[in-house]
Amino acid sequence: VDQQGRVMLVAIGRPDDPSYVADAERMAELMTEMGTKTDWDREEKQHNRGHFASASYGWSYGKGQPRPKRLGGERQEMMREFVNEPCTQRVAAFQSASFALWFPKSYAEFRKRNSQLKEKEPTFDGNIKGSVYSCCTANCTNTWTYIHRDGRNAAGACCAINAGGRFNPTKGGQLIIWDLKLVIDFPAGSTILLPSALFRHSNIPTQPGDKRVSFTQYTSGGIHRWLEYGGRTEEEFALQDPEGFEQMMKERPERWRKALQMFSTFEELRSGVVE
Repeated sequence: VDQQGRVMLVAIGRPDDPSYVADAERMAELMTEMGTKTDWDREEKQHNRGHFASASYGWSYGKGQPRPKRLGGERQEMMREFVNEPCTQRVAAFQSASFALWFPKSYAEFRKRNSQLKEKEPTFDGNIKGSVYSCCTANCTNTWTYIHRDGRNAAGACCAINAGGRFNPTKGGQLIIWDLKLVIDFPAGSTILLPSALFRHSNIPTQPGDKRVSFTQYTSGGIHRWLEYGGRTEEEFALQDPEGFEQMMKERPERWRKALQMFSTFEELRSGVVE
């Protein structure tokens, strides 16, 4: 929690259910198989988050796109099969339900934005069954990240991270939240909800011989901005509605305050009254 008592991140853990544990382990096995059987390009294995192979699936907006669209590329069929696996859908749905429980204001905002995106882009059909997030990434080879923020993710919201594999969580794989000076043990099968656009974070490397993979869900902040602009690019917004655009630009420096308002206090969560 922060100084105002707002819940900022949650180490969810995992359900006390052997069948869920089995599904989480199966999902990790699938990612490990993808990691070893795929001929990954250099760019897929070396990036600003670390040296491990990863593939993403879902909806994005940025890099000059006129509107949100599904990610493309040669890994999409592999990822489509992965996200349609019952084990993946179960973990994804648990992450989404945890997001709804601990961050109800952000969750409600995501649902509203998903409905708006469906109106603007009828081909939008969500990403994974039972989940409110619009994109996911499978990190498929031994995964530990460099210090980074995920600046393209929606602010004022948490991404969901699941760890998997065979490793000793007391000797490697811990999640470090640098801005909060926290080091969190992160056992296989567990989920952590983290506002990754706000806090610098990384992982401790695993021990020699250990193998760690991870699965994350998130939503692009660009999609939400596109919707705030009325389903148009920033350039189109400025051209078609100069006054509205000018007002939004004036409000931009205070967006971080609005983002913080999306987090609830323990008292609000306990009472069930979240305004």
